[in-house]
Amino acid sequence: MKKILFSLSVISLIAAGCTFNQQPAQPDSSQTSNETTFQAKLDTTNWEKFSNGALEFRYPKDWKVEASQKDTTTTLSFSNKQKQYMAEGSIIAPIIFTYRHDTYSGNVNNYITNESVRNLIKKETVRIDGKVTYVIEGVTPPVYQNSRITFANNLVFNFSNNSKNIGNTTVEQQQIDNVFNTILSSVKFK
Repeated sequence: MKKILFSLSVISLIAAGCTFNQQPAQPDSSQTSNETTFQAKLDTTNWEKFSNGALEFRYPKDWKVEASQKDTTTTLSFSNKQKQYMAEGSIIAPIIFTYRHDTYSGNVNNYITNESVRNLIKKETVRIDGKVTYVIEGVTPPVYQNSRITFANNLVFNFSNNSKNIGNTTVEQQQIDNVFNTILSSVKFK
């Protein structure tokens, strides 16, 4: 009996070791059975429209979008005009979009391997403007990462939601989540 248990334990460890080192399978962009499309959670009738050479979207009138450029990365930081959000003692934008030239060949596994998100969970795929988008979520100390990664038009987009880092009430986190998801539902790639 001990030999059987020992053998089963060894086989289990070997099997676990074999699967532990495997990279996650690249989702097939033609399959949509487990994918969802972002639905607007808020009324966007009076929202502002942002548009540049890479994308366009709508955002709440009482929020602002600040664009910045560093090297080849464009960053769009979203914040409520009436409220400042804090994390780790610093003011933080609750929603941040970045994009740059795609050096990952449109492959999320290459992105995960080369970015600071290599230990994060690739939870599912969703669609933004018809494009397969990868949900990446987890902790990279000291912050919680909640991102959507999309490859479109030779660019890689990272749509980040910082609501869990802000440390405010659950109600405020849900409000930010609703704004984030509604903005994503309006994104159009150019």
